[in-house]
Amino acid sequence: MAAARKNEFVVHEHYEHLVYSPDSETAVVLSKPQEGWLSITTGFSYIFTLYSLLLMLALFLRQIIVAGNAFSQLTFKYRIQLVLVLIVLASLTLFGSGSIYYIQQQYQTKNSEIISEKAHSVSLEIESKIEDNKLTAPYKEYTTYLLRKFSNVFFTDINLYDLEGNLFATSRGKVFDEGLVSRKMNPEAYLQLHINRRSEFVHDENVGNLAYLSAYLPVKNKSGELIAYLSLPYFAKQNDLEKEISSFLVALINVYVLLFSLSVIAAIFISNYLTKPLRLIQDKMRAVTLGQKNDPINWETNDEIGSLVREYNRMISELAHSAELLAQSERESAWREMAKQVAHEIKNPLTPIRLSLQLLERAYRDKAPDLDQKVERLTKTMIEQIDTLSSIATAFSDFAKMPKPQIEEMDLHELLDNVVSLFQETEERIRISYEHGKLEHADVEGDYEQLMRVFNNLIRNAIQAIPEEQDGIVEVKLSREGQNFVVSVKDNGTGISDEVIDKIFVPNFTTKSGGMGLGLAMVKSIVESVNGRIRFETTRGVGTTFYVSIPVRKGDSQ
Repeated sequence: MAAARKNEFVVHEHYEHLVYSPDSETAVVLSKPQEGWLSITTGFSYIFTLYSLLLMLALFLRQIIVAGNAFSQLTFKYRIQLVLVLIVLASLTLFGSGSIYYIQQQYQTKNSEIISEKAHSVSLEIESKIEDNKLTAPYKEYTTYLLRKFSNVFFTDINLYDLEGNLFATSRGKVFDEGLVSRKMNPEAYLQLHINRRSEFVHDENVGNLAYLSAYLPVKNKSGELIAYLSLPYFAKQNDLEKEISSFLVALINVYVLLFSLSVIAAIFISNYLTKPLRLIQDKMRAVTLGQKNDPINWETNDEIGSLVREYNRMISELAHSAELLAQSERESAWREMAKQVAHEIKNPLTPIRLSLQLLERAYRDKAPDLDQKVERLTKTMIEQIDTLSSIATAFSDFAKMPKPQIEEMDLHELLDNVVSLFQETEERIRISYEHGKLEHADVEGDYEQLMRVFNNLIRNAIQAIPEEQDGIVEVKLSREGQNFVVSVKDNGTGISDEVIDKIFVPNFTTKSGGMGLGLAMVKSIVESVNGRIRFETTRGVGTTFYVSIPVRKGDSQ
């Protein structure tokens, strides 16, 4: 390596060196292996993995808390993404766990082979030095000397036990003197060598929390007779195993982060690709409208999605045909009902007109003395009935084509006051009251004439619902509820029967003998044209209350 200057960093042969030269004759060098890109990115990988797992756990727990069943509440797209990511995560986890287990097993196997090889080497050396048939006390010091010598050569402790399993000599007597290890041979090893006559036995032992491997071999003399048992404890370097596993995990984590990121991206693209036709079908189904043309979906691939698309196209085709038949049937039914209603309404005034003409003809033929009076009276009757026919035609015309409302700012309180005052002046049998609380004005937007028609109709219906022999009470109230003014029209009439409640707002339906059934239908149409609502509550024998809700004029925050 080239001469270095004082306090200099040098990179040489994959090592980083810090050279410190206090003088020309002294150099202190601190060296460490050069880090590769895997080691550099490890910190990011650990952090990314940790936060990814925490985020997934938080989202999963949130889904469980909010929805109750996390997986079943997820959309199909997110289920695909979750499954793909979990498959990659599970695969990497299983692969990493299996690899770590394999590394540990390989490390254990390697250590077993190392200690076994050393044990056989030591055994051969001891057998070559010991010639007697058995170990005796005079040879104990010499044997201890040999074991220490071989210990320095093979870099391992060596213990020698006699045939009874008692310690005879050791290269590290202090371990036994301090009582850390028993002077008796391991029972399992003694069983395997002495009883089962095995030629070698390697197993795990421990001193306190320190675990290590021990190899046991029988020792024979030159005559082939068993004279002792050899034990070699091997303290494998645990940090070597941890370093090997750590290096593997570093590489695995970096690969995992890359694959995990790619799997998330792939899951998003795959889920979007798989759910795109489903979203298309969803949008098309959402846009399906009865009575309008619904476009079919074009899908050329003959797969499960294609089958679903064909069923959808068949459905909208049948739906269009059914809608056409239904519309035709409804038009025919409506025309029949309308014709029946018109015929019924026209027939009512025609009957008195016919009778009046017959009476007039008879009086003329009989030269009745009061012919002038009869002509005047019968003519008046026919004019009234003709006016009824005209009002019938006008009512049907108004319902068929309601005039376009003239929206303007108006005071609903003033309108109600005018309507109620008119009925109070003309009605003698019915007591009509109007309450508006503390509201001095109620600003809304609507057509004044049409809203007047609404409350005229409701008050008139309330009056007609009260029998003539009963003292009638009609109460009109105006109040404000949030951003709406609510008008209630309450009567103490006979109420509405359960059989006709659902038909109250249906055109051509009426409970009166002289009505056309168009009043409440027009009332509802007018109220809804100003974004209002109408409803009613009724009790048989007690009365009915209609509620009309109309939005407060925009900008009014009273």
